[in-house]
Amino acid sequence: MKGIIEFSQVVISVILSVCSLCLLAQSIIVESPMKGMAIAIFSIIFIGCIYMLKTTYKEYKAEINH
Repeated sequence: MKGIIEFSQVVISVILSVCSLCLLAQSIIVESPMKGMAIAIFSIIFIGCIYMLKTTYKEYKAEINH
């Protein structure tokens, strides 16, 4: 049962990473007066999501190998 929970965390992390990548791409494409700030904020969010994905994947692999 615990392996299923770890797998669902990985899936949710992948979805969040893809969504944050879309937000970052949209902030780069769309012209606005606050473009620089939006790019900085969404870059931080994207980096955080990638870190979360990396962490949850390591936990999932450790659970499978255990």
